[in-house]
Amino acid sequence: MKNAIELIQDNDISILTMDDGKVNPFSFETIAQFESCLDRVPQDKGALLIAGRPGIFSAGFDLRVVRGGSNALLLDLVERGVNLLIRVARFPRPVVLECHGHSVALGAFMMLAADYRLGAAGDFQIGLNEVRNGLPLPNCFRVLARHRIPNAWFDRAYMQAEMYAPEAAIAPGFLDEVVPAADLRTASLAQARRLATLPHPAYQVAKERDRNRLALAMLEDFRADAMNAFAATLSDSGNATRSANIA
Repeated sequence: MKNAIELIQDNDISILTMDDGKVNPFSFETIAQFESCLDRVPQDKGALLIAGRPGIFSAGFDLRVVRGGSNALLLDLVERGVNLLIRVARFPRPVVLECHGHSVALGAFMMLAADYRLGAAGDFQIGLNEVRNGLPLPNCFRVLARHRIPNAWFDRAYMQAEMYAPEAAIAPGFLDEVVPAADLRTASLAQARRLATLPHPAYQVAKERDRNRLALAMLEDFRADAMNAFAATLSDSGNATRSANIA
């Protein structure tokens, strides 16, 4: 069976592509493959380019787990997703993200974790749709959203689950640049090569000073979220309500 995540090297650019042939959900298997690819990306030179498939970057967490009724599995998946976001946010080399379509939920959070984001022009939707779908977001995700979404846009993008076309996704902080779909890979590689020239370890030190605090806050809030979910489980308040605490 073909891996949903593949890694190739283009000179000093590592290109990590997500393509499961469908909507690129972050499942246990996908996250494990993503982590394995990151292990092989040079950390002292070059840059990392993360890309989705034509039409979609990612639809977020695997809904089979989110809607599956198991708090233990859901908590495990969320923890792995949070750790992956933190790893991308703290990656010691520049991270460019290429969005060739829709990107929602964890897919949109991955965009917030990257350093430079490019999107294809088109009839696509980008944003945090969890609240609209009845899934209250854990505090650890709010920390990342606060870090990257401008204050003037935060309520609309985070609490009101507003969705954005690619051009409109620049102001709320999901994208830095939108180009015609046919030019997306060329533009993405150009930005990755530009950022790859930033010297090591100066870039790594600068990023650590900004992102280490972010990572610590996300981990602390995740632990609090996990304890609340565990307490809800013990309280016998109902499976649907308990799942919503961490979905």
